[in-house]
Formats: sequence, C-alpha cells, structure tokens
Amino acid sequence: MNSSKLIDTLLGTLTPTIAIAASMQEQIEYWLRVISLILGIAVAAVSLYRLIFKYKK
Repeated sequence: MNSSKLIDTLLGTLTPTIAIAASMQEQIEYWLRVISLILGIAVAAVSLYRLIFKYKK
C-alpha cells in the first residue's frame, strides 16, 4: 500500500468523524455537564455519608 492511499484512507475516515463531532458539539457538551453534575452529587453524598458515620462510631 503506498502512502497516497494510506493518506486518502485516513482523511476519508477522519473527515466525517470530525464533521459529526462538530455538528453534535452542543449535545455532547450538554451530556458532559449532566454527567459531571451527577458525579459531583455522588461524591458529595459519599463524603456526607462518611462524615456522618465517622462521628457516630
């Protein structure tokens, strides 16, 4: 396989992937914010749980 076909194959694969990611950027950002919020709430709940039961013992 020569380098020209390899470059064409890579560009043919990467270009639609980048286009999809660019068009879905708003939805991806939304879901990343939702996931980070859920993880933050989970960490706060675990920290609060450990804090409460640390003093009960």
